[in-house]
Amino acid sequence: MVRIFALMTSRNVTRALVIVAGFHAAVAVAGERWRGTVDYARADQAIAAVYARIDFEKDGKSTLNIAQIGVRDASLRDVRRSASQLSFNFTYQGRIAAVAATRDGDHLSGTWEVNGVARPLRFERVQADADAAWTRSWGGLYEDEDGGAVLLTPASWVLTAHDLSTRQVTTFFPRSRDALFAGPGYLDPAPETARMRLKETTSTRGIELDWQGRQRVLKPSTRIIAEPVRFASGDVALAGLVIRPASSSKPVPGVVVMPGSGRQTRFGQYGLPHHRAVTLARSGMAALIFDKRGTGESTGRYEDLKLATMTADAAAAANFLAAHTGVDRNRVGLLVHSQSGIYAPSTVRLAPHLAFVAALSTTVVNGEIQEVMRTEMQMRADGWPQGDIDDAVATQILKFHYANHRIGWDAYVAAYHRVAKRDWFPDIIGSTIDPNRHSWDFWRDGNRYDPAEEWKKVNIPVLAIWAEHDTISPVTLSAKALAGAFPGERAALLKVIIKPGLDHNLFESKTGGTLEENRVQRMSSYMDHVLDWLKERGVLP
Repeated sequence: MVRIFALMTSRNVTRALVIVAGFHAAVAVAGERWRGTVDYARADQAIAAVYARIDFEKDGKSTLNIAQIGVRDASLRDVRRSASQLSFNFTYQGRIAAVAATRDGDHLSGTWEVNGVARPLRFERVQADADAAWTRSWGGLYEDEDGGAVLLTPASWVLTAHDLSTRQVTTFFPRSRDALFAGPGYLDPAPETARMRLKETTSTRGIELDWQGRQRVLKPSTRIIAEPVRFASGDVALAGLVIRPASSSKPVPGVVVMPGSGRQTRFGQYGLPHHRAVTLARSGMAALIFDKRGTGESTGRYEDLKLATMTADAAAAANFLAAHTGVDRNRVGLLVHSQSGIYAPSTVRLAPHLAFVAALSTTVVNGEIQEVMRTEMQMRADGWPQGDIDDAVATQILKFHYANHRIGWDAYVAAYHRVAKRDWFPDIIGSTIDPNRHSWDFWRDGNRYDPAEEWKKVNIPVLAIWAEHDTISPVTLSAKALAGAFPGERAALLKVIIKPGLDHNLFESKTGGTLEENRVQRMSSYMDHVLDWLKERGVLP
């Protein structure tokens, strides 16, 4: 089956949705899945890939999930299938999408139609029973005989690949237990543009890779090692990896690599913490990455994460790494990204031995200002009209008014219902009207916290890197606020770099909007700036 989808908006924008579909027929088994793209029109913007999943159960029921647009366990209707054909209907926000597709082996192609407009879709078959344990067993750094290196990062049942030489990035989807394929972008699997085969014997393992017009064989790197670790933060046990050089004659500097917001494990969104940690380890450092509390192998509840607990966990990680065998405790610092940069100065206060902070795409304003500005910046980058932007911003302001003061609930609920059915709502706002949700306390705490005031108390070197097309962190305001925290002689502690042509995650980007985020193809050279700065500061030789 393939799946679909569609939400048509009255505007003309092309948007591709990454989808996963299950094809249930005489030629398929229950649970078979597909990944692909469908063109979705909305404004005159670049196509974006939105992750989606379709599963067929043994009872014939099929469900669709597209989290980014708020579709969860939606049922497909009027499914008709044969050995080579598939069609079905799907209702979303009162609209009917009609899908018709043809199967050719592992490939599925056809159209979906909404409101009389038909647009193409493309899918590739993926392995149904791949699991996180399988992908995790293949995660790590691989090198070829010419010195090239590819980092594979497990993400659920797929593998994200970073070519450390060309900085290309993509996601490999399993076709079988030992054969995977990838498309042209991070989560853009159709059409197939790359293949990988996993090779393993009783004594060796490696990968055969056909990607970027090159065929090569890579073997696990012997230059770095990844050591599983556990450490305490109060009554919570946090689990992660210390990634470090395989051999060193003397203690090496250390760095705790922190992710951004959300339920992120040690490997993080896009594999970014993993990529950063491996890059630092290849340069002679010991890098710690860990699962946030309540995720992965860490204990505790994710719902308990507030600024205070996130700060405590980061400080516990810094203290653990400083005491780790082979680490020079006088050269331990933080590499933070986005949300973790907000509480980085508070972490320095709790772990005063820290020697430096490198902050990527962080925010130096309070939570309400950041979220309201994010709403406008992302919608403007995605081409939404001013009326929609105004409505979204007004809803966010009412939301934070209630979070801050616990008054104005009825006004917020009314605004919520006015915009909840609009196409941009799940991407841009996505909050609920549950008054008992723990997020209300989280938002209130964030609004009472002023990062700029905390940075004024930091007396160690700080590197801040922002991106021109960041639509999440307000770059101009944040850079100005951070500079204001280091006046006079303290200015020598601070270095600020604003990189052109990049998005919030420091991928090469044209707009930085949500329409691009899953079709990125190339990482920038920002880690070179981090390494150069560490050398300038004497952390690295």
